[in-house]
Amino acid sequence: MRAARARDDAGARPAVAAVVSRPARRPLSCLKPGARFSNVGRGTTVDDAALLDALRSGRVGAAYPDVFEPEPLPKDHPFWDTPNCFITPHTAGGRHDQDEAIVKHFVRNLPAFTRGEALVDRVI
Repeated sequence: MRAARARDDAGARPAVAAVVSRPARRPLSCLKPGARFSNVGRGTTVDDAALLDALRSGRVGAAYPDVFEPEPLPKDHPFWDTPNCFITPHTAGGRHDQDEAIVKHFVRNLPAFTRGEALVDRVI
């Protein structure tokens, strides 16, 4: 288990000016070969081209991005066709009652949506 964790890295960088102006190209190049990378911070903090290069070369064995720039991820974005890139639905935080909360939120917003009205709490 310890050896597996040593190959993993998670990006949780905040989207502040200093970070956004320097996307994470260099940190990706510092990962151990075959590392698995998860980004649960902000989409602006990772250099997509660098991540794609790292995935294709094997430097990064797999990626699990949960956030993107822009969101939603465009249909023609190369991540969709990269076999070792596993797109997650921006729910990395998770909580024990997450599925139930999402369904309740959806049901609460459905009438407003069908009437073309503003939705309550568009981000959960």
